[in-house]
Amino acid sequence: MEGWVDWYKRVEQAHGSIWQVTRIADALTLSLAPMDKDDNLLRSIGYFWSNSLNYFLFGSGPMTPTLMDVAMVKHLRHAQSNVWEHFEKSLIEVDGDLNAACKYCGLKLNTKSGTSSLRGHIANACQGIDSATRKRFKASMNKQPHEENFVFDPQICRKAMNKFIIHAEIPFLKLEDPYLQPWINTMQPTFHVRGRHTICSDCLKKYEDMKKELQTELQNLDSHVCLTSDIWTSSQNIGYMVVTAHYVDPEFKLKKKIIWFKELEYPHLGYAISDDLVLCMTDWGIRDKLFTLTLDNVSNNTSACELLIKSHKNELLFEGEHLHVRCSAHILNILVQDVMRLIHSAIEKIHELLKYIDSSVSRLQAFNSIASGMGLRPKAGIYLDIPTRWNSTFKMVREALKYKAALNSYAHRSYELAPSEEEWVKAEVICEFLKAFEELTLAVSAHRTPTAHMFLPLVLCIRHALKDLAWQSTDLLKQVATTMHSKFEKYWDPSEDNPYTESNPRRKKKEIAFNIALVIATFLDPRRKLGYLKFFYKKVWNDANKVDILVKHVLEWIRKYFSAYEERCASESCVVMTLVANEVSSKSESPCLGKRKLEEEFAEYMTQEQFDQSHKSEIDAYLEENVEKGGDDWDILAWWKCKSDKYPVSQPWRATFLQFLLAPCGGRILGDHRSSLSPQMLEALICAKDWLFITNDLDVEAAGSSKSFEQANVKLYG
Repeated sequence: MEGWVDWYKRVEQAHGSIWQVTRIADALTLSLAPMDKDDNLLRSIGYFWSNSLNYFLFGSGPMTPTLMDVAMVKHLRHAQSNVWEHFEKSLIEVDGDLNAACKYCGLKLNTKSGTSSLRGHIANACQGIDSATRKRFKASMNKQPHEENFVFDPQICRKAMNKFIIHAEIPFLKLEDPYLQPWINTMQPTFHVRGRHTICSDCLKKYEDMKKELQTELQNLDSHVCLTSDIWTSSQNIGYMVVTAHYVDPEFKLKKKIIWFKELEYPHLGYAISDDLVLCMTDWGIRDKLFTLTLDNVSNNTSACELLIKSHKNELLFEGEHLHVRCSAHILNILVQDVMRLIHSAIEKIHELLKYIDSSVSRLQAFNSIASGMGLRPKAGIYLDIPTRWNSTFKMVREALKYKAALNSYAHRSYELAPSEEEWVKAEVICEFLKAFEELTLAVSAHRTPTAHMFLPLVLCIRHALKDLAWQSTDLLKQVATTMHSKFEKYWDPSEDNPYTESNPRRKKKEIAFNIALVIATFLDPRRKLGYLKFFYKKVWNDANKVDILVKHVLEWIRKYFSAYEERCASESCVVMTLVANEVSSKSESPCLGKRKLEEEFAEYMTQEQFDQSHKSEIDAYLEENVEKGGDDWDILAWWKCKSDKYPVSQPWRATFLQFLLAPCGGRILGDHRSSLSPQMLEALICAKDWLFITNDLDVEAAGSSKSFEQANVKLYG
């Protein structure tokens, strides 16, 4: 390098003008830049080099290396080192060597041996650099080992890009945007974005590979699978049936996977829903693994469950006795919708004032002027409620209360009818009431955290609020409670579910029966156990005998389910022992074979005896344990995972009861770019996106749903 610099200085004085004319001056000047060995760059160059042809083979065709190529390689390395950002661009000759001048202190450092002295100066020695800049530079120097040894692989990059396209719902046409490839070139020039048809095929293949893995996982589960179903709508008003599987994996993590997304035959009658459910379970090989099916509380869903039980009861656990779980969020919505007429009349003046302000830009500007003068944030628009959505009414009232003073002032200045103080008090009461139900709805609608064990506390706190005179502090709340109570009795009043009495004619419909599986899920909460069941029924029934009957009925079902899983576990052990015995019998005869077989049979017998003695009382052992204490961040699945060794038989049994949800995952409206896809591709993208879910915010969701439930419980229960 030193000899080259001497040659450059000597020849440049005499022939510099010729270099400019022949356009090699820039290349020769770049060759003076310090060059460190860069393994990554050399590997990248070698990837395209052909020894037999003696030139590079790029996607655009063959290319021979030139002096400019060599110079640019050096320049790229020069530009890659971020230390040069802190030194002057022009190198300075000092005693025959090229030195770099620091931008901050002016110190000139020799570049003959590379950039190590430059990095050391900026990181430790420079007196003129500010601490923040020095800190950022030091952070950039701390490379991870995998970064230093990184080798670009276009196939890995292609697969990662396909995942991004699926998860971010990128329309395939966007991939042909003329600015996409140039942007990619700034990061990795050797990577070429494929056409939309190729990427479409890649995404479909990714879905098929993931589906095979998920099928294997579902079919190998020890526990049953719980399904939820809902209807999604396209922009063309086409209904799509989505089926979601919920299960607990061997690591005791709750999993949620969309496994079916197909257009549902119109009209959406019970037989159409039932047929699609059977097709879904057949496709996935889980017809004998279904435990519960959570659906919205409408008649066609009830008919679908009845048809499913009638046609496939031999494949269902206890002939589908507890198959149908009604959506708790839907029932909460029904309870609140019944009282919205009372609520709307109580806040009519507030609604009309907000509507008046929102009807004109000048009125909104005048209102914002008043709000700004009071230290409130100006609003881009007024939030108005939708009559059929009670949560929109809650949001409207909540916003109105924040701007109460501004709204009153605007009404007086504009000579509009302002709400009275009594009406504002009613609005506050309504806001608190709706907020409690909003939080309950969010809690039961969580779909990646367990919710089944929350059901009994949910029912109890609502029932208590509707009957508690202390909670009904105003005439409005008394009217609300009276109206809601009749609907509550229809769906959730457990006092109508005495199994040893004649059924009440008001509850002859199966759709309003109280599912015992929800009670068992609460029993499996170590913070509640059997004591909460007794407490729950005691709150509902005043007769102690009836409480004992109901608790006994629940315990009977608990033992039935446990026995079913115990027999299943024993049968699997017998299969293993039979395979071992067949293997022994297939061996050649010997004088000691009979004795050996007897010893093995005796060992198997003792193992089975110990198995039966140690596992038959797992329920009793669970009941004998003290009730656990836990707060908002309680993780019920983590607790049971720690107890796996103590309760091995009941592990798949408890997983089955803790994995089903109180509400489906919710419907959705498909956008235009999704609605225009073929049915096969649409299902692939919807399912694959769900399977690619990353649990970045799962802990937040779990804590949030539990916290919301506790807060709503306090507001309603006191």
